[in-house]
Parts: sequence; structure tokens; C-alpha cells
Amino acid sequence: MKTIFTLLPQVFKVVITLFFLSALSAPAVFAESLIIESMKTTMYEYVADDEEIEIVAKWIANGAKNDAFFKEEVLTVMEYDCQNCHSETSTMTDAAPDKPLTTYDEVLIYTMEAPAK
Repeated sequence: MKTIFTLLPQVFKVVITLFFLSALSAPAVFAESLIIESMKTTMYEYVADDEEIEIVAKWIANGAKNDAFFKEEVLTVMEYDCQNCHSETSTMTDAAPDKPLTTYDEVLIYTMEAPAK
């Protein structure tokens, strides 16, 4: 079972990335969460349909809780759209095993807001 301590390296990467991105874009104006931004842009071709982006956005807007909606809806989206590449066991060519999206804590990291472009 992963704890927040095992996720600290990932959290650190995200915080440092946000720091540098925000430093480059003054004033710091925030757009959407990192995961929604990615699902709408760089990862869009892997998203089955826009409804799945809306499911994740709704979950975040409602507080990103580790509840039944997360387990039944959001994790299902992650499983079908994201985990082929975003899992520690992925063997895909362009996989991102260092950015897994298989548990609540792993997904929660990417609910932070991304700096607006």
C-alpha cells in the first residue's frame, strides 16, 4: 500500500514543475487541473470521449473525494484511458510508469491547477 511518503517524489516533481511554469508566466493565472488540461490537450487522442473528461472534471469540482464516485467512475476512466501508459508495470513504448494513475493518491496529485497559458 502506498503512503504519502512513497508518493513524495512525484509530488515534488509536480510542485517543482508548477513553480517553474508559474515563474515563466507572470502574472500567475491558473486554468484547469493538470489532469484535465492533459486530457484536453496532449493526452486527448487517448481519451475515449469528452464525457470521460467531464466525469473527472465533475469529481474535481466536487472536492476530489475518495468516495464511491471516484471508485466507480473516475478510476474506470483512468483504467480505460490512462493506465496503459500510466502504471508502474506499463511496457508501452511511450509509457510513463513514473506517473502512475492507478490509486486515489496518485490521481489526486494531478488535480492541482495548471498555470494558464
